Amino acid sequence: MENNYDNSKQLNQQEMLKQLDVFVGKWHAEGKSYADGQQKDNPLASAVPWISDETYEWLPGNFFLLHRWNAKAGVREFIGTEIIGYDKKEGSFFTHFFDNSGFNPNYKATVDGNVWKFTEPSSRVKLTVDDDKNKMTFNWEWRQEDNDWLPLCDRVATRIQ
Repeated sequence: MENNYDNSKQLNQQEMLKQLDVFVGKWHAEGKSYADGQQKDNPLASAVPWISDETYEWLPGNFFLLHRWNAKAGVREFIGTEIIGYDKKEGSFFTHFFDNSGFNPNYKATVDGNVWKFTEPSSRVKLTVDDDKNKMTFNWEWRQEDNDWLPLCDRVATRIQ
């Protein structure tokens, strides 16, 4: 019987997934959220504090990374779960995102050195990991329909474990 399994694809997937190790751990993030009451002519005027505690951990098998967060943006609670993985057929990272408001987008993700970009049609983030891998800077943007991109939130996460 012929073996059609390509071991090089499995190895490549494992090498790609290893890049997600940079996220594994517990993080505390602080910054600003601009969404509630945001006006296009002054998009930062509606800023409220963002505070969150977040964890990233491998699910059994190390094919998927589980990201959980518990945040406050002003007085609003923001709680959610995200699954991050690598699609070897597409040759790209992906995420499935679920939060307590019912928001559930699917993001495509790319990495170039220490810079990760997660995108979907109405929101995107540029995430920069410091060289020591103990700090991440998030710059989120969003848009409604086909309008211009506006800042959604900016925050810095520090590894606490």
